[in-house]
Amino acid sequence: MRRAYGLNGALPVDSTERGAMLSVHKAYLVRETTISIVVNSVLSLVFALLVSHGKTVLPLWGASGMAFDFVPQLFMMTFATTLAVTLLTRMRLKTGKVASTGVRPPPLPRNALLRAILLGLLAVLALAPLSIAVLTVLRVTSAPPGAFLLGKVIYGAVVSILIAPPITLAALSQPQRQSFSGTPTR
Repeated sequence: MRRAYGLNGALPVDSTERGAMLSVHKAYLVRETTISIVVNSVLSLVFALLVSHGKTVLPLWGASGMAFDFVPQLFMMTFATTLAVTLLTRMRLKTGKVASTGVRPPPLPRNALLRAILLGLLAVLALAPLSIAVLTVLRVTSAPPGAFLLGKVIYGAVVSILIAPPITLAALSQPQRQSFSGTPTR
């Protein structure tokens, strides 16, 4: 049986396969989010170890404080996740290993580096104040290194859960490049 492809070049138009396509996208989304959780949690632990080395307590405020540390952590996690997921998903779209969702892409820069910088800055603007507010409401003024390390690992996981799905969906919504025959280019 000859397979028919939709406008994006990879999505089958057979109605019996549409449900499977959605489950494929969900599985891709879960896999990329899980990878982001693991990578960002491990990197958060490594950098938290560097920040807390030799300290008996870490204050909330100040140049070596937890609040200040949210800014580079948020930016770098979002920047790296955006860059990796966008470039890997584009490669997989191009080679046909994953199909585009076929929905209109969000209004983000097409350039992966600019997209990563923009989303990194937006994450800092949105999540740093929220993170500091949560610590303030919980009346956290300082933390011993062990609690700081655990907190940073959990924070890396939570931020990944918040940022990886929309980043992945944005990358999956990119239309596949088409050849003149209507099939995806390789």
